[in-house]
Amino acid sequence: SGRIAYANTSAPKVSSPAYPLVTAITGLDDLRPMLPTLSRPTSASAPRILNPATAPSVSPAAVLHSAATSGPTPCTSAIAAANSQGGYTYNQIASAYGFTSAYQQSNFGSNSTVALFEMEPYYSSDIVSFEHCYGISTSVTNEIVDGGAGAGPGGGEAILDIDNVIAMAPQAHVIVYEAPNPSGYLDEWKQIVDDNRAKSISTSWGGCEASDLGNGEVSAENTLFTQAAAQGQSIFAASGDSGSADCYSTSNTSATQLAVDDPGSQPYVTDVGGTSLTPISPTPVEVTWNNGSNGGGGGGGISSDWAMPSWQSGPGVMNVFSSGTPCSNRGGYCREVPDVSADADPNNGYIDLYTGNWNATGGTSAAAPLWAALAALADSTCSTPIGFANPTLYQLGTKGGFFNDITKGNNDALGTNSGLYPATTGYDMATGWGTPTAALFGKNVLCPYGTPPPPTSPNVGCSISRDLFPVSGMANDPAEAGYWIADIGGNVAYCGGAPSLTSATQSQVFGHPIVGIAATAGGNGLWTASSDGSVFSYGAAIAYGSMYGAPLTHQIVGIAATPDGNGYWLVASDGGIFAFGDAQFYGSTGAIPLNKPIVGMASTPDGNGYWLVASDGGIFAFGDAQFYGSTGNLPLVRPVVGMTASPNGKGYWLVASDGGIFAFGDSSFFGSTGGIVLNKPIVGMSASTDGNGYWMVASDGGIFAFGDSKFYGSVS
Repeated sequence: SGRIAYANTSAPKVSSPAYPLVTAITGLDDLRPMLPTLSRPTSASAPRILNPATAPSVSPAAVLHSAATSGPTPCTSAIAAANSQGGYTYNQIASAYGFTSAYQQSNFGSNSTVALFEMEPYYSSDIVSFEHCYGISTSVTNEIVDGGAGAGPGGGEAILDIDNVIAMAPQAHVIVYEAPNPSGYLDEWKQIVDDNRAKSISTSWGGCEASDLGNGEVSAENTLFTQAAAQGQSIFAASGDSGSADCYSTSNTSATQLAVDDPGSQPYVTDVGGTSLTPISPTPVEVTWNNGSNGGGGGGGISSDWAMPSWQSGPGVMNVFSSGTPCSNRGGYCREVPDVSADADPNNGYIDLYTGNWNATGGTSAAAPLWAALAALADSTCSTPIGFANPTLYQLGTKGGFFNDITKGNNDALGTNSGLYPATTGYDMATGWGTPTAALFGKNVLCPYGTPPPPTSPNVGCSISRDLFPVSGMANDPAEAGYWIADIGGNVAYCGGAPSLTSATQSQVFGHPIVGIAATAGGNGLWTASSDGSVFSYGAAIAYGSMYGAPLTHQIVGIAATPDGNGYWLVASDGGIFAFGDAQFYGSTGAIPLNKPIVGMASTPDGNGYWLVASDGGIFAFGDAQFYGSTGNLPLVRPVVGMTASPNGKGYWLVASDGGIFAFGDSSFFGSTGGIVLNKPIVGMSASTDGNGYWMVASDGGIFAFGDSKFYGSVS
């Protein structure tokens, strides 16, 4: 097809003892790249891209809204694009497929993680703008495999997948795995499965089962997908966009025979086909997606690799089109796909944001992540993740009412296979069981073991000996049982299960306010520091020294402990650093003229470096601390008042006095109080030990918890 490729000229060899242990040897050629199943509209009368001037624009460091409370709500530019291009916004998709039923139960996918399998890059600015449009703040992080998929906007597949999931499950965490195509294909699957961080997985990348993958690669996939099923992971794969002739493509126009797509045909994968959803109101009407040879259609048919699994051989599936021939299953039948479906017609597609422009995009690429988002919502309500979904889906299919049954059309997009396969009542190889309904979000419907018991209420409440002065900071208990809140007068409140620690020095400060608090590594001790450099120890914390009585040119503004708890740093407003115990001096801004004063600091995980932050959000990195960005050049609504680092040291958060959060590096945005009218300003923050949440504290002792950080009480 005019592409330069490489390949081995002889078969690889392994030693005899190794032979039984080797499934496949891959990466020796790039002859068969995996293809995305993304489709664009074919109608010349319907413009696909709205005027870029009407696309949303937002500064990457802008404070986003808190998590959605009523499902996806689009901005005016997305609505205008949908009207212009004949596509659907995500609130319309949610309504058509019953997702609103989950939202009405306050289920937005919290505590769920979705992995997206990608072999192309994307622009993170597109995600920021999309989230701003929909008023959501879904956490999206990248996981790079084998060096990643390069830089740039990609072809739009990754953006489509991400937009679908974050719009439909706005409180889930999304991990975008990226690997080079095709050499990183199996490595990426191995990483996703071995990580086991996501229980819901979506892929829109695949190849013709009959020709694009070797037997060894197919077998290696199956090993990984079997492991995923055993671990309770759900995998949803796009069925392909060439209808029932999956090998057909623009570079292989002679491949018109019946064929299906891998990995969707794998027995431990849920294969997602395509429908055409129009109109969407007042009552959704769906037929099989089939726009002809130039427009594509939903993949489906009979596997040539796999026998029919036991869960598929039940009533309602086998029909006159079933066969045991392609997979050589004598006396039985072969695996049939798809299992379920969703809208995939690009002529009435999903309005996503790609390179700053709104696009109506379709393909079974859009259908697979929609089902992954559905699984994430289900996982949030189940005692255990739904895991491999097909046995449950097929049981529900035989009962009726859980799927929109598609009974019109066929997926013979090329018109070369006698109309195979037609949509029929019940299961068929054009659309599987059909598309989702609100019934799937009913109590216990998709849960393998029912709903979880009510969570044990944490010990909520703060113990204080007297009314607090204005609060100056907080520190979280490393055991995640609670947190401490310090006021400017030297009083400390003990909240939740944070241990109550008595002061070995003094608990009351006269004349010099307390400006910071830090905890020991084990949570059995605390230090507080005052503006004159005095340090006060609590519990097992050892006083390693202070600046008490020393002539200071600038006041102390914060304290940070070393990771092992055997030392600490004090930082002054000019960025001067004072090290005690095993804390080492790595540099300061004491001799640098600053635009704004330093307001806080944070240590790296190994204690071999630290960051300083100024009130304008400027960041200064010393030692092994890396610079991941700052707000130094942005006009801030309110000044930055503090920072905290991610547990692995590969990112950090800044917090402003209005509770606006600015996330850098691998630190994810979990919410803010930027849109809330506060009684008193925010004065500090602290991150959870796993980096998946954080707390903010206001000067009146009010606590705001985000992500997985639990609320243990406040003193406001």
